[in-house]
Amino acid sequence: MSESNDRTRTEELVMRAVDGVLREEERAELERCLERFPEYRDELDDFRDIKETTDAMTARILADFEREPLRPPRADQALVSFGLLALLVGLLVLLVCGGWLFFSASDVPLWLKVSYGCGGGGSLLLLLYFIRLRLRGRDPYEEIDL
Repeated sequence: MSESNDRTRTEELVMRAVDGVLREEERAELERCLERFPEYRDELDDFRDIKETTDAMTARILADFEREPLRPPRADQALVSFGLLALLVGLLVLLVCGGWLFFSASDVPLWLKVSYGCGGGGSLLLLLYFIRLRLRGRDPYEEIDL
């Protein structure tokens, strides 16, 4: 193996060590690589310090989020709700009216009608699922700020 490949492999092992995913044989390989390229030992220590710091910051952010979840102001929630309702009504009207015109046309091939029916039916099922989640209060995306 060339020195460039050895250095690349050492860098890979350093990153895996920082992430804590080294297997036993890789751990031994990393020690051999660090003996050959000692400058990577300082890099490994630096990366571990950085990871420790960022993990602590992440833990603090998550702890703050658990105590006080982010909620948009009521006016924003009302605006988003109204916007979603208007969008859903518009889509429903387009699907129904467009479907009526589409299916009543005699020159449209059957496969296009079936495709439209599948797409419309799937859209309707997803819409009903979304509405059910919202009504039950179990929206998995409620913590996302809009």
